[in-house]
Amino acid sequence: EVITRNGTLLSNIINDILDLTRVESGKLEVERIHTPLVSLFEETRSSLSLLASEKGIGLHLKFADDLPEQLITDPLRLKQILINVIGNAIKFTSIGQVDVYVRTQSRSEKTDLLLIEVKDTGKGLAEDEVLKLFHPFSQADASTTRKFGGTGLGLILSRQLARALGGDVELLQSQPLLGSTFAITIDAGISSADTWSSRKPSQQGAPSNLSGSMRALEGMKILVVEDARDNQLLMSRILRLDGAEFEIAENGAIGVDTAVATHFDVILMDVQMPVMDGIEATLELRRRGYAKPIIALTAHAMREDRERCLGLGFDDYMTKPVDRSKLKSLLLRYKSANVEEDFAPSAEVALT
Repeated sequence: EVITRNGTLLSNIINDILDLTRVESGKLEVERIHTPLVSLFEETRSSLSLLASEKGIGLHLKFADDLPEQLITDPLRLKQILINVIGNAIKFTSIGQVDVYVRTQSRSEKTDLLLIEVKDTGKGLAEDEVLKLFHPFSQADASTTRKFGGTGLGLILSRQLARALGGDVELLQSQPLLGSTFAITIDAGISSADTWSSRKPSQQGAPSNLSGSMRALEGMKILVVEDARDNQLLMSRILRLDGAEFEIAENGAIGVDTAVATHFDVILMDVQMPVMDGIEATLELRRRGYAKPIIALTAHAMREDRERCLGLGFDDYMTKPVDRSKLKSLLLRYKSANVEEDFAPSAEVALT
């Protein structure tokens, strides 16, 4: 656990430094695509909820009723900003809660800003500490670094990313021992006239804990063939949060028997397992005429690994560690596809 935590911390620091370097050199690329707002915020909350619960503090989201259902923005960079700023608020809050308010704000007759206020009940900042806030590798003092960790890169990177998205990150107010409020703005680029509240009237005006978009996989039944206990727990949590029904099989042999005996919409198949690995299990299922989608789960990320899996009977491929949003998007593709028969004549697949 200690090795994993410190390895993750080091990886995050390196990624922050690389991103900051790209931003400052003008080489950071951003994309602008249709982005469902509520689901993005709920995914962010889900990513940070364990950190908040471990500290015994609350983490709440509240959306304005007129919030647009979608924006045109870069979801990856927006989520990066949110995780940095909200995560920073959680890190410096020992008692109380972190509240996140999301709304739009008029900037001109033609454009709006998405405004996110992050309010915490943490340690707060003195005037001299505020002056250091957006300087790289700067925290309030040495004791802060020792107690809370980090490099001070998160906020300055978030500000640069927000500016690349047509907005900013600013400190609205802070008082020692009472907490701080940060404002994140980005260009709204609204892509839908619908509002989230018009689709989810039961959630209007209330802190959001679970949106309908988080149960996007409801109605799907998924078989997870995975031997590692940690990965079983992770996949279970992801699928449960997104509303899917699922079963776990701990090796390929059990997976084959379970798939033959029960209807599943999709199989998530780990490639490396004891008793019977994922490739052997997939070949056996295809030999028996199993026609439902089988998605390979593997730590190998090279292009030739993907091509090999697809050539051995898998329908798709996902690298570990599994990213929840990517997995959900992938499974949604298969939810919309309708394969009428579990078993159908199929071409012989040879192991090469």
